[in-house]
Amino acid sequence: MKKYKKEVLLVLYFVILVWACYSLAIKKTMDKKNELNVLKLNTQKYEQIKNSLLMLRKREKDYDAILLENNIDVATTRKGLLEILNGIQDSVGVRLVAYEKPHTFEENNIRTKTYRFIVEGNFNDINKTIYLLEQNVLVGRVRHLNFKVEKNYKENNKYLQAEIFISYSEQTF
Repeated sequence: MKKYKKEVLLVLYFVILVWACYSLAIKKTMDKKNELNVLKLNTQKYEQIKNSLLMLRKREKDYDAILLENNIDVATTRKGLLEILNGIQDSVGVRLVAYEKPHTFEENNIRTKTYRFIVEGNFNDINKTIYLLEQNVLVGRVRHLNFKVEKNYKENNKYLQAEIFISYSEQTF
């Protein structure tokens, strides 16, 4: 063999050797390093979630203490919601058409009660009602709102109704 062919074969063997080393060892090491980085990132996220959960539990205890201090019983939320709706009905000018018992759902020690009721009136008055309900801390959150235009065929007039779902969550032990 000539010197030139030997050099070409040597370079070719070297390239094959580098490729074999990469595919057998270096690639797996890089994959494991990337997997380690992902696991470290997940660990940091879990630590942040743990800290947030501790902070939320402390905040919940503080809120419960405030509720107890103001003599507000969480169990009377349904009665309180009905009283608030009656007060809003008198002041705003909407009419409470239907008020049903709450739907209760429990998951992971959290009980969620969803109240469904229907109010009737013009759009601005219903909007004011929803705003006042959202501003009241005891009521909960407005989860769903559905406007419907109904027609009264006996009197031949149309009126606006809004179906409102308000949910309230509490932790069970």
